[in-house]
Amino acid sequence: EGIETRLVGREGELRQLQEALETAQDSEAQMVLLIGDTGVGKTRLMGAFISYLHLAHGINNFFV
Repeated sequence: EGIETRLVGREGELRQLQEALETAQDSEAQMVLLIGDTGVGKTRLMGAFISYLHLAHGINNFFV
């Protein structure tokens, strides 16, 4: 596996993903579209969110 780096400047976006998950857990469907130019950190943001799913909620199986 690669080296995990610290998430910088995307805390607000990560929180939006976490809030969408919380809303979905309350039985309200959610759809999130993650777009941006090459190199702005979309993959890194999703990596941080996937880590959050695993560590905070024990979620290991999901579709991205």
